[in-house]
Amino acid sequence: MKAIKKIHLLCTLLSKLCILGLVCLPLLQVWIWIDVGRLVDALSNLGGHIIPQELAPLNRGIGFLLSMIPISFLMLGLIKLRELCLLLKKNYRFEKQHLELLHKSTLMLLYGSFIAPITGALISIVVTINNPPGNRALVVNLDSEDLIRMFLAAVLLLIVWSLNEAHHSPQPMGHE
Repeated sequence: MKAIKKIHLLCTLLSKLCILGLVCLPLLQVWIWIDVGRLVDALSNLGGHIIPQELAPLNRGIGFLLSMIPISFLMLGLIKLRELCLLLKKNYRFEKQHLELLHKSTLMLLYGSFIAPITGALISIVVTINNPPGNRALVVNLDSEDLIRMFLAAVLLLIVWSLNEAHHSPQPMGHE
């Protein structure tokens, strides 16, 4: 298969996956915050002994909104990634517009990765605030998934910055 066909095929697939993510990510969060069993599973990082005793609808709503903050960054990144894929299908050569879209989607991934542990800590407060004293929790969790996303975003930023510099430079890089 020629490279252009591979690019077209992969862009089509990624574009559809972006749409699927844009639809499923918020629906998954709604499901988690409505279904008590799913909520307890999703809050497993609080530890088995600090499970919310009772979660009022207001607390669920606040928890849902907090959980949507990093998801919103991811969704914005998916929108920009989808735009990039559609643009690459029309013109497979990387130009300024391609770099801008890749830069924006990478920043959204990075911002979402940095804010996820913060919102997770706030969610731990919201879901345990009604527990009796001694069973309330502030859990700050930075897991390997967050670190991998941060690392991937940093690598992509490096690539974007290098491509952008090469695009603007009249001479080859490294010959300054």
